[in-house]
Formats: sequence, structure tokens, C-alpha cells
Amino acid sequence: MHSKSTSKIKIRAYVLSVIALLSAILSYMSTVSMGFPDGHLTEFEIAAKPLLIGYSIIALLFGILFIGFARFPNQKLSALFFYFGLGLFVLIVIGAVILYFHFNSTLNHGGGG
Repeated sequence: MHSKSTSKIKIRAYVLSVIALLSAILSYMSTVSMGFPDGHLTEFEIAAKPLLIGYSIIALLFGILFIGFARFPNQKLSALFFYFGLGLFVLIVIGAVILYFHFNSTLNHGGGG
């Protein structure tokens, strides 16, 4: 029974590492594609670009961290750090999403007519 619970934690750690790494790639790619074709950035893009770059760096580090948790030899300590890291990662994601939508609703993002 002990090996089944540790294998579930390892599988969850690997899944979370993939999710964190994919979100890091997607947020970085969205910063690369920002702006108009002439290079102009709107107020929203100027405010959101550092947020997305910072989030992509943090998500990359958490992806590597979750891989490390899955490879950790001490199972109880690995599970403790895993759940702490998961909680911290969820809080960072929620904060980044709140800031992103706050910037989107308050700043000029180039829409008009």
C-alpha cells in the first residue's frame, strides 16, 4: 500500500511538471507575439509583458522543481514538499491571472473602431 501512494505522488508530480512547463512555454510564446506588425505595444502589452515573462520563468522553475520532487528518494519528505510546492504554485497562478485580467480591464489594449 505504501508503494501505491508514493507512485501516485510521483505520477502527480510528473503531471504537474508537464503542466507547469507547458504553461511556461505558452506564456513566453504569447509575449513573443505581442504587438502590432510595426512593433507598437499598447499600454496593456507594456504592463502584461513583464508579468508574463516573470510567470514563465517561475513556471519553468516549478516544472523543474516538480520533476525533482518525483525523483526525491525520501517519500514522506517528497510528499510534504510536493504539496507545499503545489499550493505555492497555485497561489502564483491565481495571482498572475488576477493581475492579467486587471490589466486587461483597466488598460488600453488597442481595441477601437
